[in-house]
Amino acid sequence: MPDRHFPYPKAQPPAKRPRRGRIGMVIPGTAPGALETMHLKRAQVELDRVASRVHETAFASAHTINARLGLLAQTGGDPVALGTNPEFERMGREKVEAFADSALALVGGLRAFQDAWWRWRDHQVDALGEFARATWSSWHPGDWVTAERRLVTSSLRAATGAFTRFSRATGRLGGLGLAPIHRAASANARRLSLVPRLLHQRGDAGG
Repeated sequence: MPDRHFPYPKAQPPAKRPRRGRIGMVIPGTAPGALETMHLKRAQVELDRVASRVHETAFASAHTINARLGLLAQTGGDPVALGTNPEFERMGREKVEAFADSALALVGGLRAFQDAWWRWRDHQVDALGEFARATWSSWHPGDWVTAERRLVTSSLRAATGAFTRFSRATGRLGGLGLAPIHRAASANARRLSLVPRLLHQRGDAGG
């Protein structure tokens, strides 16, 4: 029979996945820094997405400008042709609409900054309240040092979490503001890519 004084070794329990919670709060079963790492990865994804949209927007805008310059050369400076071509009328209207939609999207994206700030503020209020209760409930200097250490550690974690949330909100804000402009530029590039073929067909028909 096995000796009761020497029990069999037990297997280590599997690591628990990090759970969501308020910034800076220590959640049972959550690895330290796991939430901050997750937010930093999301911020990197948002920044990569914005960089890709900037590249696509620049490429589509260059194609649109070249196509419209070709249409402008076809008119030969005729004011009647300039006034009857809907493409030239679209040039001004689409820019106003795109930038108006971009401004509205930016206003909506600012809520993420406000949410991150309020989360950090609520955590600091709770942490200071816990520190005050710990110092008033005990007159031992060791307890005061422990409470102060907890306050500093919790505040640093809250600041790190707020920074990562602000970073992610910044990338997301850039994507929201660029989305209407990217959509308009891409639509123009797709539509105007047919213009050279149409002009070529008209030239053959006229000949």
